[in-house]
Amino acid sequence: MAAAFIWPQASHAASPQTPEQVVRAMFEAFNTHDVDALVALYSDDAVLNGPEYCQPKTGKAAVRDVYSALFQTIPDVHDTIKTLVVTDDTVALEFVATGHIEDFAIQLPIAAFLTVKDGLIVSDTAYFDTDAESNCPAAKAQ
Repeated sequence: MAAAFIWPQASHAASPQTPEQVVRAMFEAFNTHDVDALVALYSDDAVLNGPEYCQPKTGKAAVRDVYSALFQTIPDVHDTIKTLVVTDDTVALEFVATGHIEDFAIQLPIAAFLTVKDGLIVSDTAYFDTDAESNCPAAKAQ
C-alpha cells in the first residue's frame, strides 16, 4: 500500500497581520504602484477620507479607482514614512509624498490615520494642505 503524504503548500509571502505590518505593506505596494496588492490590504467596506474627496470613498472598487488615478496623475509618486505610531488597531503616520505632475515637482507632507481590523484596513483618513502652489516648489521658483 502506498502512503500519500500531503505537504502544506508554502506561501509565497506571509500575509501582514499586525496593524503596523499591514500599513508598512501598504506603503511598499504604494511605492511599487502595485494596485492589486493595495486593494488586497483593504476590507470590502473600507472607507477612505481626505481633503481631495467631496465625500468618503467606500469599498475595494473605490480603493482601486483612487490609487489607479493617482498613479496615472503622478507616475513617479513615492511616499516616505517619517513617523509611525501604533495604538491598538490604529496607526498614525506622518509621511511625505514626492513626484511630478507634468513639469511641477511636488513634496507634500501628509498626516494619516488608519484603522486595521483582522489584518485589513477598514479606515484610511489623510490630511494635507490642498494649496497646490505651496506643495509645488518648482512652481514657486518660476
